[in-house]
Amino acid sequence: MYVFAIDNLSFIQGHLSSIQFHNLLLKIGNKFKSDFGVYVYHITTDRFAAIVDDINIVKKQSLQVDDYIKELEAEFKFTLPVPLSYYQVSLEFFEGEKNYNHIVEIVNNLLVKAKVSGTRSLVSCDDSVLEDMEYKRFIFDVLKRELNLESDQFQVYYQPIFSIKENKFVYMEALSRLLNTERGNISPVDFVAVAENKGLIDKLGDVAFEKICKFISENKDVVNAVSVNFSVYQISSPNIVDKVLNTIEKFGLSPSNIIIEITESVFIENFELINSNIEKLANAGIKFYLDDFGTGYSNLTSVIALPFSTVKMDRSLVLTMEESNRNYKLVKNLISTFKDANLEVLVEGVETQEQNYLVKNAGADYVQGYLYSKPLSAADCIKLLK
Repeated sequence: MYVFAIDNLSFIQGHLSSIQFHNLLLKIGNKFKSDFGVYVYHITTDRFAAIVDDINIVKKQSLQVDDYIKELEAEFKFTLPVPLSYYQVSLEFFEGEKNYNHIVEIVNNLLVKAKVSGTRSLVSCDDSVLEDMEYKRFIFDVLKRELNLESDQFQVYYQPIFSIKENKFVYMEALSRLLNTERGNISPVDFVAVAENKGLIDKLGDVAFEKICKFISENKDVVNAVSVNFSVYQISSPNIVDKVLNTIEKFGLSPSNIIIEITESVFIENFELINSNIEKLANAGIKFYLDDFGTGYSNLTSVIALPFSTVKMDRSLVLTMEESNRNYKLVKNLISTFKDANLEVLVEGVETQEQNYLVKNAGADYVQGYLYSKPLSAADCIKLLK
């Protein structure tokens, strides 16, 4: 079985007319039909599949896909807003296989593997894929069991953030953790991905937010505010405004106790709804920070136009500053531009005294990183602040 998936098709669809989009899909389908024979299927909007007797045919034809996509992009060059981003996977199964859900699960895992590796080359099923699927099932079972307010395994850690002007820790960032499971600690990268793929991301966000609000309410004497990362799934939820404000009220907090961090990439999908949710929450008194500036999504115009109060500069810019005086000046000018637009600047990932010196002299307002503190448990964080 061969599966071809277009990763950015929804974005492309939003920029083409219905006729243009239909023609694009039709040309892709016809190409695969000529390559693989009659058993070609358009299984979802962004996926095509082919059932082929000989896996060697799949391997041979997959090598030619890149050339065809380039031809297609050239043909649609005046209408395609961006190049097609795609992945190819293959799976061998026995004739008469009836466990359709199992096949779909393997294909989905193969596509995730291809996306993470960033390759356009064919990714085939092997023992490592099956082992990864078994590990993800384990994580899924742990999440179903532990996503609750009382759980000791699903915890929220806190990394204090230092104010250069006030010369002290002023607030902290919340970071979800899955600890001490039957297989030890599980990386946030792994359990967040499982939560997203298995429909648990909303619950994960809800439970984490409740734990954060509970933490603030129990430590009001030393905790002023906590910043929380919101995914595109959370911030685009139709009921997120009521959910957030009701939780804040439930724990006797003020909206000013909460800072929501989002990346600019969340606006790629459903801009109007997301922007409306952000404006309502901001009007209620919640601050918004732009997270991960410098990782490839952001541009100055949109950052200044959106309702952010602070820009968080990614660690990659800290490393850039160390490379040369020219790079240092570029980042310093960027910080100055943000501050001229009445935005504060937080630089994350500061780990050495040299980096700290550069960041302070460049004009940053806040610093976050292992030089000041690693992420801490709730109890250890309170000890540090006290």
